Amino acid sequence: VYALYAMGPLSIGYQETYVDSAHNNATVEGADIEADMMAIAYTAGDLSVSYAEQNETTMAVSDSAQLLEVEMSALQAAYSMGAMTLAASMYETDNVGGVTASTYEETELSVSFAF
Repeated sequence: VYALYAMGPLSIGYQETYVDSAHNNATVEGADIEADMMAIAYTAGDLSVSYAEQNETTMAVSDSAQLLEVEMSALQAAYSMGAMTLAASMYETDNVGGVTASTYEETELSVSFAF
């Protein structure tokens, strides 16, 4: 399920996903995955800013108990001046790759030119 609302320079989106692993391989039952995502973006002229979050939950195979939750977030901004764009982004993920207590963080600054 996905919904997007846009009005002028503002956009807001929300999505829910469910993966039933029993239907992926009929002979072996795996863990089901539930996820919800949301994002908001603002663009006005040469400036754009966005924020997004995703929570993905893997359920235990034997019952509906929560096995692991992966949380991801991203913040991005960009400003264009003619042929040059300055951009910055920050990403963070908890329980990376299904490994409890593992985290990943990234910060990126970039300058690009269009010729």
